[in-house]
Amino acid sequence: MTEGKPRRKVSLKSIRSIARKYIILLIALSTLIAVIPLNRAHATQTAPLLKGWGGVGVAESDQNSTGCPSSCKAPPSAVFSGERASNMEQAFTNLTSKGLNAERVLFYNHYANKTLNQIMVNHGVSVFNYTDSRLSRTFSIAQHFSIWLVLNEHQSCDWANATTRCHQVFGGPQYNVTFTNVQGNWTSFWQNNVTRVAYSSGYSNFIYEPLNEPHSSAPTQVLVAGVWQTQPYPGKPQNLVGAYQNFINMIRNTVGDTTHFIIASNAANDGDLPTLTDSASLLMLTHHFYYQYNASCGTTAAHLVPSYTGPGNSFLLLTYCGWSNTNAQLWADNVTSYMRTAQARFGWPVISTETGADYLSGSPPNATLAGSCKYAPPNLAFVQELINDFSQSPAIGYQLWTNGDWTGSGVYGCLAGWGKSVTYPTVPSSFVHITTTTQTVPELTVPESEQRTFQNPRGQHGYYAFYRDSLSSVQSCYLATSPDATSWTYGQSTGLANLYDSCGVAFTQNPSNNRTLVYLVASRHSTSVGTNHDIDFRIGSIADSGVSLTWLTSIIALKTSSSTENLGYPAIAQDINGYLHVAFSYSNDASGTSNDAQNVEVCSSTTANPTANPSWVCSNPLSNNPFPEEKVANIDTPVAMPHVLTLASGVLIIKGTCTGVESNFVTCSFGSDVIERSAVMTWNGSTQSWGNTASFTLNSASPAHIRSSGINATDGRALYAYQGGSTNLDLVARYIDSPYTTWSSEKTQCSSCVSSGNYYYGAHWTHVQGVSSIDRFYLFFSIDNNKFYSVNETDSAVASAKIVEYNNGTTSSAYPTSQSLVVATGGEAVIPVLWVQGLSTDREIWFEKRDIN
Repeated sequence: MTEGKPRRKVSLKSIRSIARKYIILLIALSTLIAVIPLNRAHATQTAPLLKGWGGVGVAESDQNSTGCPSSCKAPPSAVFSGERASNMEQAFTNLTSKGLNAERVLFYNHYANKTLNQIMVNHGVSVFNYTDSRLSRTFSIAQHFSIWLVLNEHQSCDWANATTRCHQVFGGPQYNVTFTNVQGNWTSFWQNNVTRVAYSSGYSNFIYEPLNEPHSSAPTQVLVAGVWQTQPYPGKPQNLVGAYQNFINMIRNTVGDTTHFIIASNAANDGDLPTLTDSASLLMLTHHFYYQYNASCGTTAAHLVPSYTGPGNSFLLLTYCGWSNTNAQLWADNVTSYMRTAQARFGWPVISTETGADYLSGSPPNATLAGSCKYAPPNLAFVQELINDFSQSPAIGYQLWTNGDWTGSGVYGCLAGWGKSVTYPTVPSSFVHITTTTQTVPELTVPESEQRTFQNPRGQHGYYAFYRDSLSSVQSCYLATSPDATSWTYGQSTGLANLYDSCGVAFTQNPSNNRTLVYLVASRHSTSVGTNHDIDFRIGSIADSGVSLTWLTSIIALKTSSSTENLGYPAIAQDINGYLHVAFSYSNDASGTSNDAQNVEVCSSTTANPTANPSWVCSNPLSNNPFPEEKVANIDTPVAMPHVLTLASGVLIIKGTCTGVESNFVTCSFGSDVIERSAVMTWNGSTQSWGNTASFTLNSASPAHIRSSGINATDGRALYAYQGGSTNLDLVARYIDSPYTTWSSEKTQCSSCVSSGNYYYGAHWTHVQGVSSIDRFYLFFSIDNNKFYSVNETDSAVASAKIVEYNNGTTSSAYPTSQSLVVATGGEAVIPVLWVQGLSTDREIWFEKRDIN
């Protein structure tokens, strides 16, 4: 996907179709530029993530004298004493008030060729007319607001050398100017003017964008063997490589700037991105996008897309027939997919320095406004969907078009028109690929009854993730740690034996010893009975002075299995008195069938807040505690994936009844019924006492490994999420209140989000508490469509609209799991979220440090 359609830039105030059926005029349109941390050979410095607008001309930095001296209209300047605020200063004030951080400032190079560029100066947009003084004032204003500047020479042909004829149409009345042999003057302008002013400003938050949508297709011509050849559509990026490479080398070698990024564009019209090198590894690639209207169904919103799966430089034509919000959003999703693919293909961060709501051509029936800020509802839907997509990790920067005062819409340009309807999603503060596993299955972070990630509430506030992998022929539960959720140390052994790969953790503060204690439980995910199908336990600690997890004890078998037993899927919680409780599935397949039995077993520690391996008291699974004993013949696998929730007094055990439709890798068998059950247990340090019970009937196709539970420690209400509903298409939840005798009716969390016969791929609750303004539940879930989502709600289980947390665009996202309880401090909090990314081989473990506010 290149530009919204092939477009050619003509007037800055109007855009109209020219020449080719699918060519769109390229107005100077701006999108928000986003830059992201990358794991690639080129990236030695993290590119800034920029979100903002573009289109403010360099001359808008001039002092504002409107109405002066008798009745000055502009407010006093906060930058230049004794002056009225320039239009640029007012634009930057408005921009930063919306939480945005970037402006694309435009200017002409009228030094390159006095004759050609003077026509542009006289007939183009006057506020683009450059002087050193204006650029210097621009830097002063940007520094005051701490805003990022993208310095854009808003011309398309200054790359042309002696063997190139490049045509640029602009102005009113329109001028068609041919540029040739101007490349040397172009680089000289940047070397002797732009970079000199930038460096003398003392302000470092700026990026070079030396061209705007460089023309590289008809009517551009290239001299080959003495013959002028008209360049075919789409544009050829090969034509731009030499010019861009000369510019990069000039900045790095002649100017000596090895600290600022350079942005290179695709080849207009609709051409691909150029393949470039940069000795400083500070290159970014940009593409501009619009959703074009065309009254003919056959060409409605037709877009050329580089076909990276096809041979050579092949292109595909995507056509969305019908002018609608749905098609506009589909185009935005495809743009995002293309950008992520291009980033991987070229190895540089991608951004979009121009995206707008202009419909570009024709007269859509629902058009609004006119001139440079014209739009229609589908265009606005496209912009909103695109920045929503771009805001998912790994985030892509964007600058919207245009907030310049030259549009005829006032000081704020389109930001005062359709821009008022745009919302700007929060970009995740940390979205990171932790490691690539050796696994081919996605069930590396389930069942959801187990907590597998958390942030240390003490000391260095490090991050911790437990996941399934096989390293050195040991398939087990492994640990990754990070001081900041960005750089990770992964593949750390937990000491568990081969095949002990189902694990969960609880943690507690130990202030008297300046540390946090971590309690690990684990089991096999076995399909057979036998010895060494135990429940293992271990204690670790995290010193306040560090991040690493140190194991205090050896691994012990909290409960051992006999030759006819299979124990699996343990979940652990700590009660308010500090005692630990571990619930797990129990299956016994003795000789014959008379002694076969299944239940959930619960073991409780006899020591509170243990720092050494404690002794345990366990329930009798052959009794009716915690649930009625089942006696189904010949079951070797687990029959439950139980949950443990801490109550004001005791714990709530939820069975996690298996229905037999669980993943082949997370094996679990249907027992005697599909009744989900809960039971209250209190503990005095030596005796388990069983209390109130409750139950409800599950949908028979509801998999146990994606169910999640959470509890509001303030009012004691417990929530339980699972796949339910009469058609098995809905993610639903119930809640239960003290005294825990009756579950509520189902509350839909995501209705008809998967197709018939498919499943949700993970669902995990997080309860955020500690500050009333953010006290709520978050439910993270995946439907295996390259995205995972969240909904948030109070403990009434009434969900908000689903929010896209991550959009890969290419490979599936599965089994998001999160910290179960986050206690906010000072009104701020983050939720650690872990999930699995990838296709059928080498599944990846990813992490999000999810901001609350």
